[in-house]
Amino acid sequence: MTVSIQIILGVALALALGLVLVRRMRSKQRLAAEAVETLFSEVEPLLENAERTPGESMGSWKLMGRYGGHVFQFKTIVDTLAVRKLPSLWLLVTLPEPTGLAATFDLMMRPAGPTTFSNFDFLQQTLATPPGFPPEAVLRSDVAGAVPPVDAVRPLLPI
Repeated sequence: MTVSIQIILGVALALALGLVLVRRMRSKQRLAAEAVETLFSEVEPLLENAERTPGESMGSWKLMGRYGGHVFQFKTIVDTLAVRKLPSLWLLVTLPEPTGLAATFDLMMRPAGPTTFSNFDFLQQTLATPPGFPPEAVLRSDVAGAVPPVDAVRPLLPI
């Protein structure tokens, strides 16, 4: 009789543990879904035909839409290469259509270490930080004389 009681208690304990694990998993899934909802919450209403999709890697997301007649792509990138307590989350904003510019232009806020997800490390021309830009902003291009006017980028800085 004691063996059957032990089996019943063991099964009950296993079921209770399983229930706790399922609840934790669902809670984490709910929190992750809420985080995604707030991730692009300030940008998404500004875009026409906004479409949010999962990114190429776990935990990354992509938002595409039109703003001012141009297609913009916002992509989050989880940087797990750097040795830190927590991985960094980067935001990559791209205009995936011809712009008429003869140069590649990257604006990076607080670059620290290699950026494997961007052309930033391969652009040889570091440009002077324009007045009114945050001091942590670094601008680079492959052709310094062909970058867009600074005033075209300035309104996007608060985002």
